[in-house]
Amino acid sequence: MSIKIHCLMSCLCEIVKRRGEADHRPFYFGVWDAEFDVTADGRLAYHSERLSHQRRFDDYERLFGLRAERWHDPGLSPERNVQRLLELMEAQPEHRYLLVMLDMSRLPDRETKAGMSPFPHYLMVSKTDRDDTWFVFDPDFRWEGEAKRDDVVAAILAMGEDGAGYSIDAGEVGSPSLELVDAYFRETFRPERNELTEQVRAIVTRAADAGSPEALAHLLPALKQLKVLAIRKYGYEYALMYFQDTLGYSRDHFLKWANRVEDLCQTYSTAHYLSVKIAMTGKKALVETLLESLDEADEIERGIKEEVWRQYDGWRQAKLGEPAPPLPQPAEVPA
Repeated sequence: MSIKIHCLMSCLCEIVKRRGEADHRPFYFGVWDAEFDVTADGRLAYHSERLSHQRRFDDYERLFGLRAERWHDPGLSPERNVQRLLELMEAQPEHRYLLVMLDMSRLPDRETKAGMSPFPHYLMVSKTDRDDTWFVFDPDFRWEGEAKRDDVVAAILAMGEDGAGYSIDAGEVGSPSLELVDAYFRETFRPERNELTEQVRAIVTRAADAGSPEALAHLLPALKQLKVLAIRKYGYEYALMYFQDTLGYSRDHFLKWANRVEDLCQTYSTAHYLSVKIAMTGKKALVETLLESLDEADEIERGIKEEVWRQYDGWRQAKLGEPAPPLPQPAEVPA
């Protein structure tokens, strides 16, 4: 089972799946609460110069022994960085993977999440036996195939100064110990708050309190990326799959909670739809309905987190012979 969640993590996990026997699923622990930004003008952003992936790379090395080396130099021009990529591709051994960020909205015939443009996105590239053609591997969108070199280069250059790229040598992939998986889960699990819902509620409340047509219209750009961020909530399914392998739960049990994850994502879709309607019509009366959908999202997610922790407790007792500590109590939802 493969789920689109986070383009960088999809690339990293695909390398693990293709190069070793390690279970990649623990790497998704905590992705449901992965970092995002709220810009100075109050917009949700899944990509920002203030966000760093270094913690993800550190965790990747810790779990699987694979180090990500940055080949993209922010001090160089976009054109010079493309030249560096070309040089790496010329000398690319079979076990080396080259990751690059590009604006996928610039690639012909490729979809983007929520139809966004620009759409910063990580995928992997390598040479073919034709100079004008590259092999493109996009695990997040479950697509691989040949693409015109000029199209891919144009999409890379479209990122301008915000580009990024990494290389990973995967000659030997390690498997994390059960003790490490246990520690990693507890480090990444945050039951006390649901930050995405909190931030959306704060953005909506500020617009409603201001009350002006301009403030309400700002909800359109402010929450434009909400549906992209909501996709990360599907990461709960990886945790549930991982723990149920030990606990022996039925497929129906898994589907019950997978449906709750789907319900959670649907509440964000509803909230986004309402925000667009408020922004375009100025109907402040819809704000209450929008906030109610966020309350529902908060309630659903707390229930999912309780179930994930309960399954973690069963897994821990089965694998390590010790129960999990009590689940920390959630923080009070801000008014």
